Amino acid sequence: QFGLWRTRYIYDECSPEIEIESRFVALATGSLGSPIIPKGLESSLQLFQGSKIHSADYYRPTSYKNRNVIVIGWGASSVEIAADLANRGDCNSVTLVAPPKFDENIAKFYEDWCLSRDLGREITKNFCADPTRSEASLEYRNDLLRDAMATRHPGLLEALPPPLRPKSGPIDGRIIVSEAFNDALLAGKIRVIAASIIGAEPNALHVKEASPSKDIKIPATDLIICTGYTPPLPRLSNLMQPKPTSTDFYDTMWAPECPNAAFLGLGFGFISISLLCDLQAKRLAQVATGSVSLPSVTEMNAWISSVKAKNLMGTTQCLTDNKYFSQLFGGINQQSSTITAAIKTPLTTSSRQQLNTSVRQFSTQATPDESKLSSVGQEINSSRFSSEDPSKAYAAWAETYDDDSFEVLKFDSPYTTRDYVLAYWPTTQEKNIRTQILDVGCGTGAVARLVHDELPHATTQRSDWHGLDLTPEMLAVAKRRGQYNTLRQWSITDTPWPVPENAFDLAPCNGVLMYVKPQLSVFAEFCRAVKPGGHAILMIRDDNIDAWQPHMDELERQRAWRLIEVSEPRDNFPGRDDNEPPIMYRIYVLRILPRQN
Repeated sequence: QFGLWRTRYIYDECSPEIEIESRFVALATGSLGSPIIPKGLESSLQLFQGSKIHSADYYRPTSYKNRNVIVIGWGASSVEIAADLANRGDCNSVTLVAPPKFDENIAKFYEDWCLSRDLGREITKNFCADPTRSEASLEYRNDLLRDAMATRHPGLLEALPPPLRPKSGPIDGRIIVSEAFNDALLAGKIRVIAASIIGAEPNALHVKEASPSKDIKIPATDLIICTGYTPPLPRLSNLMQPKPTSTDFYDTMWAPECPNAAFLGLGFGFISISLLCDLQAKRLAQVATGSVSLPSVTEMNAWISSVKAKNLMGTTQCLTDNKYFSQLFGGINQQSSTITAAIKTPLTTSSRQQLNTSVRQFSTQATPDESKLSSVGQEINSSRFSSEDPSKAYAAWAETYDDDSFEVLKFDSPYTTRDYVLAYWPTTQEKNIRTQILDVGCGTGAVARLVHDELPHATTQRSDWHGLDLTPEMLAVAKRRGQYNTLRQWSITDTPWPVPENAFDLAPCNGVLMYVKPQLSVFAEFCRAVKPGGHAILMIRDDNIDAWQPHMDELERQRAWRLIEVSEPRDNFPGRDDNEPPIMYRIYVLRILPRQN
């Protein structure tokens, strides 16, 4: 039926297929797919024997001290990473190799501007397009920013190799912003070469400079490859029928060949994606409720052709120009319908409850009744969860631990740990390979229970949980729950742990490290037990991180693991008395690296 979409989905390859039908489908395109390294570049780097990572795996410069690092690419990631290495990495050298573009009309190389955030509020407000400021022309904004850049970074363009010097206005191209890079370049901390990579040897790259054309050998111990990500449309096109045949859409969101399918968030140039998505969602609501009608396919294609011919980047999706942005969405807030008007059947109470089962909802408004804590819970709570003998304390607390922690104190970190375990759960499994989890300091099994509650049954059936904990009484509670394949009483300071090497995909550790004397050997066991490419997911309190940080850093310098993500700080017990200082924590995600020879 024309305009009726049938969507089929599964939770995983072993779950039953679910199908729904709808008049409209909205596709949130997202911004980053899987990291990509062009095959030609990958082939050119085959002989290189140093460390190679995609920019997606870069988090901080700790492991690059005294190294010769080459950053490949010219874009938002490459300039920020190069600046971070130059300013904080204590590197021996930082070189950025950037392939310039070529303008056939003027027979010259060039690249997009690297702009600065540090230009003052009145200037930087002209970066992103604003549909309410159609009077601020593109020419005016470019002149303003060009003058401000010359004042903030005098000599910047001359410091770049000639083939990389911009030939157009500051906001006529892609968004590349890093005042730190510009400052480091002017200070001589970064070497920038306009070149393409033509080959490698074990400890160096061979590149061909763009102008003048010549081959150069650059010593290197490490490469950070900033070559982008799989764009959204190829990913979506593999799933759709009919599929979009172009990246240019009517009204930035409607593909003429895909009736009633709205592609949200696909915009280029200097725009706020959140603003674009908000306006597109309102346009979708207008169309879905019938207050606005879409033109015919022929009219859509004619509009697309007309806009592309006049657009700054030759595409309907570039919204840098305020005038174009305003013509599309300028008055939408005054006349938009709401999406709720299109819902024929509101959510029932039961369906709301079902939606909320996977959402953690804590009420921090009411003062908790800490008198409901068990006597042991009150004692441990008053000590801010520190104990000279944690095994004895938790042995006495085992039977009332879950009620005290979750019902009264609103224990937060097990939920956050669960979220990170789910986020890093292996997704490309063969059906005969089981996911292996080592729950370090598993306690009563709270994290395992929360993860099991969220995963489809078929996935939990193909995973094995193994727990280590110091306290037999806590392990007894975990055993009754039946979610672990093996449980072992063990102090994690006794190394090596009684687990095989290179055996686990994930190793969460929640609520344990504040009771353990910080030592390198504990963290080294995560690196030994978890497979290369697997992840250690560590909950560490803010009042404890200073003691653990040197050991985390040392193993990163040894290239045993790499820190790839740190959560925002969170209050671990939002149910505690408001007069008590909060106990803050963060989740640290570390990717285990291949063993060094």
